[in-house]
Amino acid sequence: MTTLTAIIPVYNERQALASTLAEWVPALTEVGAEILVIDDGSTDGAFDGAIGFGNVTVLRHATNRGYGAALKTGLAAATGELILTLDADGTYPASSFPPMWAARDAHMVIGARSSEPDRLKAVVKSLVFALAGLVAGTRIPDLNTGLRLVRSDLARQWASSLPDGFSATTTMTMAALLERRTIVWVPIDYRRRIGPSKFHPIKDTLRLTRQVIRSRSLFRR
Repeated sequence: MTTLTAIIPVYNERQALASTLAEWVPALTEVGAEILVIDDGSTDGAFDGAIGFGNVTVLRHATNRGYGAALKTGLAAATGELILTLDADGTYPASSFPPMWAARDAHMVIGARSSEPDRLKAVVKSLVFALAGLVAGTRIPDLNTGLRLVRSDLARQWASSLPDGFSATTTMTMAALLERRTIVWVPIDYRRRIGPSKFHPIKDTLRLTRQVIRSRSLFRR
């Protein structure tokens, strides 16, 4: 069994995927990781960015189904005891990986971003983080980062409760907090994404808020 499976959801990230893989594949290969790129119905040929990386497997959705749906496809195919989720937009430096890997005995290791380059997203996130902290009863350094390590058995246990959209990462964080799992927060750098953001301030904020509230009934022990 592979110790680690990296799942990289991709939707119209042609500009960023090749550079993300060029940066991350050496670090992941060093620990023998299985690397799965999940192309979520891209229409810009984003999956071409994986060409030339012999140890990368590309799985494709015929149509766009959502970030969470891509994660679930990756989980179904993963063979690793641990799962690494990674966004393909160039925001996470590979230098974040070693300290996270060192903490891998925890149930979940979360890459807590040091900043948010987008001012609007920063304001929205601070409000949602505050609500999530009230629900979980603890301060939350980063609720919905796309960079995290999680035990595969837990990820699969939560999979049926994960929404198909971006709030899947929020749900995973809340599940771990409300079930009182061991979480290690590792501060990481965060860069401005390559290409346009897919974040919708009103729609995605409402979805995040609903999912935070919903998680209380789904996961509290």
